[in-house]
Amino acid sequence: MKIKITRSTLPPKHGFWSLHTHSRFSVNDAISDVSQIVRTVAEMGQPAIGLTDHGNIAGSVQLYKAAKKHGILPFPGTELYVAHNRRSRDFYHMLVNAYNTEGYQNLVKISSLSHRSFYYKPVIELSDLAALYEAGLLKGLSATSGCYFGMVSQLIAEDKITDAEILAKTMAKWFDPFFIEIQNHNITENEISDAERSTILVDIANRLGMPVVITQDSHYCHEHQKPVHETLKRLVAFGNDPDDAVFPGDGFHLADDQWIKGHHEPSHYEKGIEGLNHLIDLHDLSIPQLENYSYNIPFTVDDPDRELADRCRQALTDRGLDKKKEYVNRLNTELEIISDTGMAGYIILVAEVTDWCSEKGIFYQARGSASGSIVCWLTDITQA
Repeated sequence: MKIKITRSTLPPKHGFWSLHTHSRFSVNDAISDVSQIVRTVAEMGQPAIGLTDHGNIAGSVQLYKAAKKHGILPFPGTELYVAHNRRSRDFYHMLVNAYNTEGYQNLVKISSLSHRSFYYKPVIELSDLAALYEAGLLKGLSATSGCYFGMVSQLIAEDKITDAEILAKTMAKWFDPFFIEIQNHNITENEISDAERSTILVDIANRLGMPVVITQDSHYCHEHQKPVHETLKRLVAFGNDPDDAVFPGDGFHLADDQWIKGHHEPSHYEKGIEGLNHLIDLHDLSIPQLENYSYNIPFTVDDPDRELADRCRQALTDRGLDKKKEYVNRLNTELEIISDTGMAGYIILVAEVTDWCSEKGIFYQARGSASGSIVCWLTDITQA
């Protein structure tokens, strides 16, 4: 007997990967460094990672560089605060991710606009999105219907299915692609469970011919970190009962493929993974400035490394410390680090400024992470 192989029976090219991810840049809401996030998903063998911090793209540079290091695809993004009218303070969540270089440039523009429109939070109004679309500034960006706090899910919670479909069709006009987003954290809100809401969302996607993505709203890396995250939420709670700030459900970690399979209907899982695979196929993001970036430090001498080393060693001798091994070893270590990072020219330039201040009797005080170094002390950038 021959078995007919169709698209629906083929295994997905890749399993689950996290498009909806929060780092410490989601202040008071997530606990993981971007580097920890990327390392975690790379160790799980996931092919890509999206970063969607609340209202900002501050982790995008770290995401791009860490993902490149670990050989996975970065999808920088944000979880926008969207409103009909910002002054109503009815803010809804919406994922936006860049999948190519033009998209990243447009992501920066959207983020800048949301901060110029800051009203309690960095906000984008629906009219702003319409204007951005008309100006061609949503190209290269994917968007989703969002989590439970997205506009589409909130309309479903109000039993306004027709309105939810109209909104989804509008978003699909603006963004290419626009996904219906499904999640399941085993939470029931307004008498609708996550599983039931996912079914409603997938039905909407099927009726409208829209793709689906499956996400886990991640706020920490590992399942065992749930109590740590709960402690954070209690510490930053504003209400009378700190427990009200704790996330319900069974976990908001970086889920693996088996976790996702165990939380979704097989047909929902397959459809959601198809959406994630579609994003991977679209990925063409390159930011050469980050790959080749180096500090542009002005040189005031021909050989900054030699000049700095000579000045420091002479100062060490003048202070009667050139025979003390601990001082010599520390100086050599610092000079090696400065040479490796190409920062000798910068230190010499700062020293020229502080020397001039000393000559003119102008008081100065050095600040920064290098202030405690022996090099800054020997060059009189910091004062004994």
